[in-house]
Amino acid sequence: MRTLFVFILIVINSIYLFSQVDGNLLKIQGQSSISDIPEDMTINIPVMVQDSIYLNCSDRLMEKYNKLLKELIQNGIEKEIIKSDRLQITESYNYGMSVRKFEGYNGIINVIISLKYDPSKLNQIVRILKNKDLSLTYNVTFQLSEEQKNDLLQKSIENAIKDAKNKAKIISGALGLKLIEIKEINFGYVSPKNDELTLYDDIAFSMAANDSETDIILYPQKMEINKSIGIIWSIGK
Repeated sequence: MRTLFVFILIVINSIYLFSQVDGNLLKIQGQSSISDIPEDMTINIPVMVQDSIYLNCSDRLMEKYNKLLKELIQNGIEKEIIKSDRLQITESYNYGMSVRKFEGYNGIINVIISLKYDPSKLNQIVRILKNKDLSLTYNVTFQLSEEQKNDLLQKSIENAIKDAKNKAKIISGALGLKLIEIKEINFGYVSPKNDELTLYDDIAFSMAANDSETDIILYPQKMEINKSIGIIWSIGK
């Protein structure tokens, strides 16, 4: 008897729940892909020295670092855009013939210069790095500015919504149905792979400074932002 009562209760609840569903649902995923050429560039310069004595390694590292800063500032590079994110002195070993042999110390300070993309400014910095007393390697990458990111994000979301609306109108029209109302909107978790800032190509550039007088010609390539938005409509005749 109790089992029958529970069964009847489940049936009644099921009927009540289904009665709350207002028609059928149409689930659409709107997608957008938009790109722009990066306005910002970053130059990474690892300042490195080696020495068998710890104090000598530390002193030579700071001397080389200070010389680089002086050269950059004297040549018109603003002090405010020159940053450093790592200072490290580590022991160096040679692992030959299964025997670990102490060789000395490696010191490094990583210098970062971030500024608007400017070919003449880039070559000015590279010419400084070619100084024989510095002989520094460097790495150049390009990034979207914060203004570009915000603009692309807004446009990509708007385009994804338009895409979803267009798809919904075409599908409902082809089936002879009407879009009644939006039941749900989800953003950012519909398709994570299409929700990231990505590059068309790897645009990092790295080289060692040398005595060549030839200027570097680098052109930032387009960067792309993809967004997906899921929208669920209730539909009816």
